[in-house]
Amino acid sequence: MSKTAFLSILILLLAATCTWAGELVGIKTSAGYLILNQEPGNYFSIEIQAPDMPAMGHFLVGKNQLQIASTPVSDFLKDPATLSDSRAVLERHSESEKAYIEEDVVHSPLVLKSYFENGTLYWTAKGPKIEFRVCTTLHNQFVTLLNAVILDPGTAEAVSTMQRNSWSTLKFRDAPWTVAEIKALSNRYRLKH
Repeated sequence: MSKTAFLSILILLLAATCTWAGELVGIKTSAGYLILNQEPGNYFSIEIQAPDMPAMGHFLVGKNQLQIASTPVSDFLKDPATLSDSRAVLERHSESEKAYIEEDVVHSPLVLKSYFENGTLYWTAKGPKIEFRVCTTLHNQFVTLLNAVILDPGTAEAVSTMQRNSWSTLKFRDAPWTVAEIKALSNRYRLKH
């Protein structure tokens, strides 16, 4: 059976509560979504309590946005061995992301602040009209991040609380989820509805 036919059958089996885009699988839950990352060498799950997911891995909370993503360390470091610890890698990643956001997204300078706690670098990049609040961690030469884009300061704390709650559910594993595991998770959440 071809890979395309196999994926088509999987999508049909899981269509009621599950969506698939590239390496991400999204399973609808009663509180939001369970996201499974199937990227080789970077398998993780995270539960996000957001009512809307207009695009895979992107969530809306009022006017604010939340995004889960991963970046290979090689995308922003030519020689990862030059940095001795995860904090240094994550700090370099935050500087790289800030520069990208300034140059290609907001076209204005941002103020970067960060702190490191229990293997996670929490950082903010703030401008006059927009703020980015980001949680990042390093696993298997990938930086995984949960980014909150604050466009409505009035609901910023609610989004930050949701971000922290979601981040606490992040779990890495050594192997991808099998079709049977995805189907079982989908069925478990479908039964809870």
